[in-house]
Amino acid sequence: MSNILLVDLPYKNKYPPLGLMKIATFHKSKKDNVCFVKGFNKRAKAKKWDRVYVSTLFSFNWNTTIRTIKYYKSTVKKQKKLFVGGPMATIMADKIEEETGVRVIRGLLNEKGKL
Repeated sequence: MSNILLVDLPYKNKYPPLGLMKIATFHKSKKDNVCFVKGFNKRAKAKKWDRVYVSTLFSFNWNTTIRTIKYYKSTVKKQKKLFVGGPMATIMADKIEEETGVRVIRGLLNEKGKL
């Protein structure tokens, strides 16, 4: 059983990101512990996670996105287990990887081997 953290960026939106909800369903079906947070959460940052997923949306939220990724980077047990995805991540993958050193998931998770 793994501890999974799902992170939505700290901006106003009515619904949680569909991609994170699909990832939550997948991990819950494996009996993993799943926690969803929005923005900078001190309690979540204080724990060590087996996997951390960060969802992105708009490119005009660049600074907030990069700060959020870096904020949670130290919470994952293995550095290669922090994943960033979503529209902005797909469009600006190289820049995000360069700025943060984390793995960006481009496009949809419907292909084997993406995670």
